[in-house]
Amino acid sequence: ATVTPTVAIVIEGDEPKKWTLCLDYRALAKIEAATKRDLKKIEGWKDISSGVEFPQIIWCCLGRYSPDVTLEDVLDNLNPQAQRLLSDALFELTFPGVIEAVAKKQAEQADPPLILPVLQTTT
Repeated sequence: ATVTPTVAIVIEGDEPKKWTLCLDYRALAKIEAATKRDLKKIEGWKDISSGVEFPQIIWCCLGRYSPDVTLEDVLDNLNPQAQRLLSDALFELTFPGVIEAVAKKQAEQADPPLILPVLQTTT
């Protein structure tokens, strides 16, 4: 059997809910139909709108394991502050290791820290 990675979201509240996101090909097809974005291409992740596109992406990813969740449920329950974490998690599922590789490359290309000599002074 094929194992498709998932991301779990727990919605806190009086009755906590657990939603499971899966960015499989059904989700990718729904995302492309809803947003005209191909998220199997890295450039598809650029400038995703927070209010319209991102909730649709989350909703599309719920189809396999949390099919009863509606887009309205996503809009009502998800906190916008979670967008970066969720976006990074879904990106990592799609392109494993890319975020880490980019961060490593950026660290390697960073200017070395400025080291100033310590001057001894006497009084």
